[in-house]
Amino acid sequence: MKRALEQIKKHEGFSRYPYSTDTKELYIGYGRKLDSYGVTQDEAEMLLANDLSLLQNMIQISIDTKSCNSPRLASLVTLSYNLGFDGLMNFKHTLKCAEKATFSSVSDELLQSHWARKKPIRAVELILQLESGEWQ
Repeated sequence: MKRALEQIKKHEGFSRYPYSTDTKELYIGYGRKLDSYGVTQDEAEMLLANDLSLLQNMIQISIDTKSCNSPRLASLVTLSYNLGFDGLMNFKHTLKCAEKATFSSVSDELLQSHWARKKPIRAVELILQLESGEWQ
């Protein structure tokens, strides 16, 4: 099967992003038909874990997270996953609070955001988690 895998990789080539053909079907990777196969829950969880690991590294390179315990760092990673890394970086006050361990004032900026109006339940949960340092 290893040789078949290598042969298919050679024939299909790799595409990081979905693409369509003249048949209007979506493909990704080495010619995986998204319309036919989609992704399994295990594959989706693997992709999610990879994304979160990448985002955590990006956050830890960009700001000082020494004062963030696991729940607080997870809140920042979750925000970044939902908003995109650049979206998280726009929350300047929140990031300064994370660096200075002044978590009691993160709610002001986050609650006034467009994101919080669109995702109020998620926003409240993540704000409580940032403020308390406890999983919600």
